[in-house]
Amino acid sequence: MEVKEKRSDTLVNDNGASFKKMFELHNAIMLLIKPETGLIINANTAAIKFYGYEKAKLCSMNINEINTLSHKQVLIERTNAIIEKRNYFIFPHKLANGKIRIVEAHSSPIECNEQQLLFSIIHDITKRKNAEQALHQREKQLRELNATKDKFFSIIAHDLRSPFNSLLGFSELLTKNVKKYDIEEIQKYSSIINSSTQNTLVLLDNLLNWAKSQNVQLKFKPEKVVLSPIIQAIFKLSNASAQNKNIVLNYNQSEEIEVLADLNMIKTVLRNLISNAIKFTEAKGEVNVYAERYHNGIEITVSDNGVGMNQETQNRLFRLEINQTAKGTANEKGSGLGLLLCKEFLEKHGGTIWVESELGKGSNFKFSLPLNISE
Repeated sequence: MEVKEKRSDTLVNDNGASFKKMFELHNAIMLLIKPETGLIINANTAAIKFYGYEKAKLCSMNINEINTLSHKQVLIERTNAIIEKRNYFIFPHKLANGKIRIVEAHSSPIECNEQQLLFSIIHDITKRKNAEQALHQREKQLRELNATKDKFFSIIAHDLRSPFNSLLGFSELLTKNVKKYDIEEIQKYSSIINSSTQNTLVLLDNLLNWAKSQNVQLKFKPEKVVLSPIIQAIFKLSNASAQNKNIVLNYNQSEEIEVLADLNMIKTVLRNLISNAIKFTEAKGEVNVYAERYHNGIEITVSDNGVGMNQETQNRLFRLEINQTAKGTANEKGSGLGLLLCKEFLEKHGGTIWVESELGKGSNFKFSLPLNISE
């Protein structure tokens, strides 16, 4: 046993010439490193070619100058190699031209010329890692596409079918009893049908826009638009829903604001936020829209004095993987897709959206838009 250990320990010394020849001529990248300091004391031809340094320069460098991990992390892994706790590592190495390559290193302690050294055989695995990353990204995209597909089926099967059942029910009721009902009853059911139709149209628009955005079919076309007429037009469309609950719609502005934006996308954002505010506001409540200019952009707030939400609910908004929906104060239904669409459209503008809310005290949905857009 002792003879075998001695032969193993002095293998390099006993076969010095063979090792030197193998070291110099091997196609694999090879380094000899001082374990205590990390100083590179020898590098073969393949290493010189790979790292791009002259041999004299490379053999005067410390491994910390090549390995882009922290000095502490490199020391820990070097120690693992010295004590033979591990001998296989994956590192990001920096070349002379500044490029980063991902390498796998097989490092083991050896005795060479009566010195204890670390012998490292290195392979460039950057292409493999890039391929793995691309595959991982593709798998992530497929999961997201499946989630979107499942969401579509859910909306079509339930959320879109439900309002059509309501429309059919009330219209059938009117058709059968039009001669029996007085004007007030006819107006009541007509108003319900109108409100349900508007909500269904919003839902259908959201579905179509979301489908187009996911397939990159929805073009981003910014132009100069004035906010006031857009908001007033959405108020007009939302008036039936608001009147059914005696909700007052107000637009508060200190000045006329013009913004560079995609008209259809901004309409979709405002329509969804105003529709949501009406949905979650109790009867005889208020929905207020504020627009304010600041030094390099504008901030728009859609505020309601409705049911509000706790912090947990706020944290779940704007996320497809946790996508949720809740019934409104008059049992209005929705897909939960509107806020996701708002977030996506505003991000295309370089803007952001967020919510400030307290349970029982209403919500303020706010979004910002830059004055200038970089396409």
